[in-house]
Amino acid sequence: ASDVYKRQMGVLSLMAAANVARALTRNLNVRLPKIDQIPEAAVMFGAQISFLLVAVDPFTNKAGVLFFNTAFMGTKGLICAFLVAFIVPNIYFFCFKHHITIKLPDAVPQNISSAFTNIIPFAFATFFFWIFDMVFRALGNANLAAWIIQVLSPLFTAADGYFGSVSYTHLRAHETGAY
Repeated sequence: ASDVYKRQMGVLSLMAAANVARALTRNLNVRLPKIDQIPEAAVMFGAQISFLLVAVDPFTNKAGVLFFNTAFMGTKGLICAFLVAFIVPNIYFFCFKHHITIKLPDAVPQNISSAFTNIIPFAFATFFFWIFDMVFRALGNANLAAWIIQVLSPLFTAADGYFGSVSYTHLRAHETGAY
C-alpha cells in the first residue's frame, strides 16, 4: 500500500470512533434539557482515547521512545471502533442525565464551567475501557480489535466465497423486488 493510502485509511477506525460517537451524542442530546447538553467534541475525544486503549498496542524501542502499532487503526479496527463509539456516548449520557458532573458556582464564566462538566464522564469512559483492556488482554492475550478480527474471520472468509456472493445477490434481488 502506498504511503498516502496508509496516512488516509490507516486512521479510518480512529476517525470512525469519533464521528459515530458524535452522531450518537446528537441523538442522545435530544433527550436532555437544552442547558445540560453533552458536548460533542468532548465525546469525540473520549471515543478516540478509549479506542486507542482497546485497539492499539503500544511499544517502546531500545531508546525508550514510545510507538503505537497501527495495525488496527485502519479498516481492521472498524468493528471495535463502532463498539467504542456506541458505549462512550452512553456513559456521557448517563453522567449528564444523573448530573454526575462537576458543577462550579454561577459566578464562574460558562465557558470555563462547561470544561469542568466533562471531567467525570471522560474519566468514567476512559477508566472503563482501561480496566476492560487490562482484563481482556490478561485473559485473551490480544487487544479487542485483534480478537474481533480473529473471531469473525471465518465469517469474512465465507462472505468472500461463492456462498457469500449468492447470498448477497439473493438479498439484493429481494430488496429491489426482482423476485
